[in-house]
Amino acid sequence: MTNIKNMILVIVVVLFGLTACNNTSENEVTSNGNDISKKDKYHPETVPENWYIRLAAYDKSRNMKTTSTILGGLSDSDAVQKHTLKALSPFGGSYLDVVFHNPEDVKEDDYKVNFHSYDINDSESWEFTVRTDDTDADIELSWVGLYVLNPYTDEYGRTRYHEYRSLSNPLISQMRLVDISTNEELPAMIDSQILKYHFNMDGKKEKSFRWVVDSSDSSVKKSIKIYKSQKLYKSTQDEVTQDAKPAKPIEFDLDQPPMFK
Repeated sequence: MTNIKNMILVIVVVLFGLTACNNTSENEVTSNGNDISKKDKYHPETVPENWYIRLAAYDKSRNMKTTSTILGGLSDSDAVQKHTLKALSPFGGSYLDVVFHNPEDVKEDDYKVNFHSYDINDSESWEFTVRTDDTDADIELSWVGLYVLNPYTDEYGRTRYHEYRSLSNPLISQMRLVDISTNEELPAMIDSQILKYHFNMDGKKEKSFRWVVDSSDSSVKKSIKIYKSQKLYKSTQDEVTQDAKPAKPIEFDLDQPPMFK
């Protein structure tokens, strides 16, 4: 009987030790892995030097959408020359696209990816053009992101980036969209909802916009209530909730063109 009691005691001690080890391991994964630990939640995010967003244009009537145009900032001084990628010509007669037309510091052409190097305590802007073959199209313009890039050096000595998505980074409050033809300005997010700007092509095949990042002025000139009443943007809380989920970090290679559908 004594031997049986001793065996039971040993089994209980072993099981307790395994349980403690499992709990410790789980906590380490949570703190060091992709999930945000309880302690990390209370550390506010800072404005990143390396980031990007994807511009999205949508023609609902023809079910045409493009999300392959990227703008962003990099700490590399030669970011424009190294990471501005050319756009392809439209395939077929029907098209919807967003391009950077003749940006500065590169050869004149149309580009799909445009990174700038700038002082994060200052302001910067990117001009882009929405193009379509339908001159009477109603277009919804929006964005996907914000993607924060963390640089690292790979085994060959090349700079690569890990990325994660954040809708709480303070950089978003510094972003706004400018309709160049009307000078209307809208913040990137309104009431914690991602901007969706609706416009008509008004008989033209091209319409130009400017994306502005300004650390000194994160407000827009006109009241947000005006835009709400005119229904210039639409979004749902479900979309915002879905976008707010933390994304698993992935590798981001700036030397390759985007392949987003």
